[in-house]
Amino acid sequence: MKKHCIRNLKMYPDEWTRLEQLAEQTSSRPSNGPHAGLTTWPALIRRIARGELQILAPKADPRIEAIDRAIAENAKVAKRLDQRQANLFETEPA
Repeated sequence: MKKHCIRNLKMYPDEWTRLEQLAEQTSSRPSNGPHAGLTTWPALIRRIARGELQILAPKADPRIEAIDRAIAENAKVAKRLDQRQANLFETEPA
């Protein structure tokens, strides 16, 4: 028989709210006990630990990806301009 362990988890109220919302969205309900049939965050954690649910990273927003690409391209252009300006000052006057 497995031994149980109990641990505490300290979080901000908005984090608890989000965890409870995830329990609701995933229909995480204990099958027995005083909260049987109700969605609870411990049932959510238990389902994750048992491999019943998998956590995936949120999908990237294509608009943010486009902005990131534009910023990277602008940085490349700025670097090329800086190099050109540096080259202008390095040449000796005729």
